[in-house]
Amino acid sequence: MIAWLVERKSFVYLLVFCTVAFGAFTYAFLPREASPDVEIPLITVTTPYLGVSPEDIEALVTVPLENELAGVKDLKKMSSTSYEGVSVIFMEFEPEVDIQDALQRVRDRANRARSKLPADAEDTEINEINFSDFPILLVTLGGPVDELVLKDLGERLEDDIRRIPGVLDATLSGGREREIQIHVDPNRLSHYGLSLGDVIGAIRDENVNVPGGDVRTGDSNVLLRIPGEIVDPREIEGIAIKRVGDRPVFVRDVGRVVDGFAPRTTYARMNGQPAVSLAVSKRSGANIVELVDAVKVVVAQHAERWPAGVEHRFLGDQSKIVHDMIGELENGIILALILVVGVLLFFMGVRNSFFVALAVPLTMLMSFVVVDFFDMTLNMIVLFSLIMALGMLVDNAIVLVENIYRHVEEGKDLKTASIEGTREVAEAVTASTATTVAAFLPLVFWTGVMGQFMGFLPKTIVIVLIASLVVAVMMLPVFTARWMRPSKKTREVDASGEGLGFVMRAYRNVLAWSIRRRYVSFAIGIATLIGTFVAYGELNHGTEFFAETEPNRAFVSVRAPLGTDLERTDAVVREVEAILAQEENVDVFVSEVGISGGQDPVQGSQNSPAAARITVDFLPDANVAQPHERIRVGRTSETVDRLRELVDLIPGADIRIEKENMGPPVGKPIDVRVTGDDYHRLGELAARVRREIEERIEGSVDLADDYRVGRPEMRLRIDRGAAKRVGASTQAVANVVRTAVNGTVASTLREGEEEHDIVVQLAPEHRDDLQAILGLRIDGREDTSPDTFPVPIATVARFELAGGTGAIQHIDQDLVVSITGDVAEGYNANAVQGEVLEYIAEAEMPPGYHLELGGSNDEQIETGKFLAKAFAIGIALILVVLVYQFNRFDIPLIILMSVVLSLIGVLWGLVITGTPFGIMMTGLGVISLAGVVVNNAIVLLDYVEQLRSRGVEMVDALIQSGLTRFRPVLLTAITTVLGLVPMAVGVSIDFRVWPIKLIVGSASAEWWGPMAVAIIFGLVVSTVLTLVMVPTFYSIFEDLRRARARMGERIGSAWRRLRARRVSEPAE
Repeated sequence: MIAWLVERKSFVYLLVFCTVAFGAFTYAFLPREASPDVEIPLITVTTPYLGVSPEDIEALVTVPLENELAGVKDLKKMSSTSYEGVSVIFMEFEPEVDIQDALQRVRDRANRARSKLPADAEDTEINEINFSDFPILLVTLGGPVDELVLKDLGERLEDDIRRIPGVLDATLSGGREREIQIHVDPNRLSHYGLSLGDVIGAIRDENVNVPGGDVRTGDSNVLLRIPGEIVDPREIEGIAIKRVGDRPVFVRDVGRVVDGFAPRTTYARMNGQPAVSLAVSKRSGANIVELVDAVKVVVAQHAERWPAGVEHRFLGDQSKIVHDMIGELENGIILALILVVGVLLFFMGVRNSFFVALAVPLTMLMSFVVVDFFDMTLNMIVLFSLIMALGMLVDNAIVLVENIYRHVEEGKDLKTASIEGTREVAEAVTASTATTVAAFLPLVFWTGVMGQFMGFLPKTIVIVLIASLVVAVMMLPVFTARWMRPSKKTREVDASGEGLGFVMRAYRNVLAWSIRRRYVSFAIGIATLIGTFVAYGELNHGTEFFAETEPNRAFVSVRAPLGTDLERTDAVVREVEAILAQEENVDVFVSEVGISGGQDPVQGSQNSPAAARITVDFLPDANVAQPHERIRVGRTSETVDRLRELVDLIPGADIRIEKENMGPPVGKPIDVRVTGDDYHRLGELAARVRREIEERIEGSVDLADDYRVGRPEMRLRIDRGAAKRVGASTQAVANVVRTAVNGTVASTLREGEEEHDIVVQLAPEHRDDLQAILGLRIDGREDTSPDTFPVPIATVARFELAGGTGAIQHIDQDLVVSITGDVAEGYNANAVQGEVLEYIAEAEMPPGYHLELGGSNDEQIETGKFLAKAFAIGIALILVVLVYQFNRFDIPLIILMSVVLSLIGVLWGLVITGTPFGIMMTGLGVISLAGVVVNNAIVLLDYVEQLRSRGVEMVDALIQSGLTRFRPVLLTAITTVLGLVPMAVGVSIDFRVWPIKLIVGSASAEWWGPMAVAIIFGLVVSTVLTLVMVPTFYSIFEDLRRARARMGERIGSAWRRLRARRVSEPAE
């Protein structure tokens, strides 16, 4: 195969050209994303039941639905919240489930439960939560103009943005909605003996546009139509409700028509000015950078026509995140490539380093084609995987070019040297690539949230490694056969060490001593490993799930006591805004008063007058700031801590600030769940637990529980007997009261494409008058008569004052109150979680009540278990490859011993750099290291076996193999290390600007640093192990093999003598 390719160099040149052309084209059009799309199989079941308390929502709606939905197949977790007026159930399914099948099963179960729900509850909505549908950009318009003007500007912009190719949706929020209100006077209504239902029915029946069919007139047909549709709000006053006596009663006789606005439920501001926001989401597969650029062009065109003072800001711009992150990582790739090529030039010379460097772009471009084939996007995980693989992908090329060059220096012609040199190491290179692939292969089958997020790493590395093998074995021999040049003097490395340089002679002496004192060396290695574990136990810097990064955004949530009106909540928010306006690191902040929710899209948001959220964007750091932008001062994590201290001084509300998370949604670091049977008892216990955690555990901040007493309730108690006697019902009373207070939409007024609700309700001056409400009438009916008669509500009901409850939480049908919080800057999240777990174990709870830790701890445990399993499977697969390669068990065991000893480097690297052991990043680094470490050992021991098959004595074969493979082993280690150094130290160069500038510190380096540290230090130690300890272990195993052979010979000899004696005894 190799000879055939070398002979047909034109064919290979064509393959190279196609790789470059298609690879470059593919890279240019690969979709860009900040992070991979995470598809959580999550379904929401929402059932509105307006005007009903959380307790009744729980009993009448949530519990019946949960009882039915709990039996759905493949359900992993079910949680619910019973709010005032709505039940929301979240259903998370197993990762492998088909979401469409799950949706159908949930719909079937929900339909089955419908008969158990109140008849007047609204229809249940069942929706899938798709993270790819969440906004990629928020366009916020604000300024000192009327809110109606802002709303109109936003609607025009919304229409144009929706027309952009690739835009899935554009949703406008903020501003006020026009509403036609019928303010009814209850006294007049009572005077005429009418009910609110009569008013609603009259408007609904009159506001129609009915076709009457075709009428023939002469020789033509004419369309007959009854145009009763209301076109002007003033027409409503002239609608007749009923006839009383001889005259009709019109709407104007019982109330007035107001062309106004729907009651304000929210306030929206940008930097303190009134604002509206437009959330833009993209279609799957759309290029986020190109799409956002197109949106910005449309916004700029509209801005030219806006009134003076109106300005716009872009928040949550994922294209900027993508651009900055891809820029950082591309700079890292270029810098790493320069460092790698520089080392190759130093060790191998210009021409030979060219052959190795050629493998980098060819492998990368070939990988881009495969990445696109598998519908992968260019995101932060894929790009880091390319950096991580950069040092690995030149390993094959270095070993191959070094071996070919050795054959050339021995005097062979270029073609023969290329063919024989490639054949000699092809099997070893393939095996070493296979072992690295084997280490990453289990990670390809990673499921769940983490698997979808981090799964791009093993997939990309496997693709790159296979591509590097193809390039090294199939393409490079063709180039070396044509362009390689031998040095003027030949070389022949042997075990004597003659003619070697100082470094090689020193290495030979160390290797010879280690082989001679092999058992001493073995003892030193084992003692070092044990000592490292002991030292790490004392000197470690703790553990963490994900590395902490400097946030670019923060989210402020404001939660006032239930019952607080919108104006009071807004007053608290304005105090927070005043603090934000004085903070120099804050770029822009958008406040939404009357809306609860944070950054976790799974939690969603709910309208609540006692809640608010503020999204804060910080100034960009110096690495990514544009020339016209201000640069942030200091660390944003310190800004968050400072803001927390300041907002704690604001009375009247619970104010929490959380940093933006980099990575998949994994929950809060502190999430203690109290479960039991009595909701109010749970609230008492939760308050005690929160207080004790605050007092005992240092580093816990923003602790809060979700227990709420609820706002006071004025309950209307129905006398069912009295209602039955007059032919009324509880439903009829509830409908009238709901219309009186909240209003009921009777019909709509159409103006062009706009539709405005026509709402009937009591006049504002009577809406808070309980006696006026009791005086309202409902329709009564005698059992034997179809006629109705008005019945005052006061005859069948009475008011009573009672306390209520807040939102009620369930997890897997258990009643739960959760205490959640964050970890302060400078504290290790895992250490704080450990103290919380100790507290939970020691806490005394009443019978039937329990504590447990959830949040990110659940995902961390699951991830740790998977990585441990993946490491074990990876080692097993590596062992299979090694046994197949060497057809022996001792050599694979030698190589795997070097993998275990490489942990010495990993642990000391974490200690020296002050890096915590990351469950995710360090764990992935150790798995990656296992695949990398074995590569050089395979090449070295494969050559030992070749030499021994030629009759070379063991010690000489080990030394000669070490000397021959010294440079390629050293080069592969150095290139891999240098490829990761920019990421580990956070220092890079921005090659996108001129003059180029130095970049110190970046979010990518903070994120990936722990993995890079683990691989770098582990690889440095493993290189020493490969060059010294692996030959030493080989000699020890050879001693054992020889001892076993001698013992076998002795046993065999003794057995033969015994048999001979037994044979001779009868003859005697």
